[in-house]
Amino acid sequence: MKKRTKLILVFGAILLCYGHLCRWIDIYFFWDSKLFGWTVLIIGGISYLIDNEEVRESQNKKTIGNKIGIGFLSFVLIVGTFFNLSTRLFSDAYRVATNYIVNDRTINEELGAISGFSIVSLGSIQTETNSQGEFGVAVFEFTAKGEKKFKDLTIQLIKNPENPDWKVEYVE
Repeated sequence: MKKRTKLILVFGAILLCYGHLCRWIDIYFFWDSKLFGWTVLIIGGISYLIDNEEVRESQNKKTIGNKIGIGFLSFVLIVGTFFNLSTRLFSDAYRVATNYIVNDRTINEELGAISGFSIVSLGSIQTETNSQGEFGVAVFEFTAKGEKKFKDLTIQLIKNPENPDWKVEYVE
């Protein structure tokens, strides 16, 4: 394993550990490090597989497993990035979810005025259209950043033909 790969993996592990530690002891700085840590670890995994592929090729061994692993991890990274960007830019459900959090009195009392959200969000949006209209369910996981503290939130929204707008079902 090359020195570069080791540094990437160690840096990813440090970010991931800090992400968990800052939540455990209430440090309200760089909560996004947990998700960045996972991203850096995936990049480190790709780097490791590339290094390993070079070694296996020099030994005239098969490298198909490395190529499949590189392809899979690259796919995960690209799809995750695409989902995150498309959700933020084009999703009505995401906009409704963040507006709800910003305006919810209970959350604002606990966190203080919401100043922003994590750079990376996780979640899913599923919609289906039939003769009655459009149905949908969306679930997002992100960090709300308030003046007093930060908090990881999961918010679920629903959409049905009777109410064509997304509606918040629950927040936890």
